[in-house]
Amino acid sequence: MILSGGQGSRFGADKSRAVFGGVTLLERTVTIAHEVADEVIVIGPWAPVGTFCVVEPIRFGGPLSGLICGLEQVRSSFVLVLAGDHPLLQSALLVELLRLCTMGDSAAVVPVTEHGPQPLVACYNRSVLADAERLIASGDRSMKALLQQIQTNYLGEDEWRKFDVEGHSFLDVDSPIDLENLQHLNSEEFRL
Repeated sequence: MILSGGQGSRFGADKSRAVFGGVTLLERTVTIAHEVADEVIVIGPWAPVGTFCVVEPIRFGGPLSGLICGLEQVRSSFVLVLAGDHPLLQSALLVELLRLCTMGDSAAVVPVTEHGPQPLVACYNRSVLADAERLIASGDRSMKALLQQIQTNYLGEDEWRKFDVEGHSFLDVDSPIDLENLQHLNSEEFRL
């Protein structure tokens, strides 16, 4: 599941359509997701041709609202949840997140970087839907609050770096400057 329904206020436009490496940010994320997942759903106003797209009933409700919308649509018991603005996601890390979630007894596997937990490069058991709905009903729209409510396996840096040495999966695009800064990393190694 790819969450791509944000306002993009810091970017100044629909950042999902910003071009990076010859494709849009969203197309890039969808392509990487297809490498590791049987079912790819975009929660947002548009999706690349051939990709299932769901528009949230309440636009700009935040990631927790998008998560709920997506979990209501998926068939799989274990779901990768990705932000549509992470153009350098590493498929090896995503495979490991799925493996850990399906093999363990946690409701979520979430990497932790120097910036804290990364709930939008993570894997969730579909069972978290009820917890997310309760939080929204209480007025709490925080992904952090969800992680505190469920059994979460936090993947430390020493573990996730085995699958993404440079931590590129966690680099996101919030502004045009972020996009420019990531262009130098867009070497042949990352081209689709």
